[in-house]
Amino acid sequence: MNDGFSESGVRSAAAPPKIELLYFEGCPNAPRARENLRSVLEAMGAELSWREWDLLSDSTPAGLRAFGSPTVLIDGMDVTGRGGSGIGVACRADGAPSVEQIAAKLGGLRAPRSDGRSPAGGVHDEL
Repeated sequence: MNDGFSESGVRSAAAPPKIELLYFEGCPNAPRARENLRSVLEAMGAELSWREWDLLSDSTPAGLRAFGSPTVLIDGMDVTGRGGSGIGVACRADGAPSVEQIAAKLGGLRAPRSDGRSPAGGVHDEL
């Protein structure tokens, strides 16, 4: 089955990725993760969006609650290569996923758009 990733774990360009940010209010690293995600999408010139899940919300799927805050998932995979701990809601000891980690899973950075327009990346939906 093709999950959108090559054997090296880098995203293929065939399908738009499903991007999710998992966090909870009060986590000191959540704003950094959001900014890193926005920076990568803007640098790529990508017209992509992401969904945010508050780990304390009843509307967040149970399977996502196994991850610490903040976590960036690309097609359900943690960009840091770690899985969910399953020990309950907690801040990640390793902090926010870096720009480099996010970019690597999205297939690397591309040059900014050449038409001079601002990239449309960074749009997100919050629940």
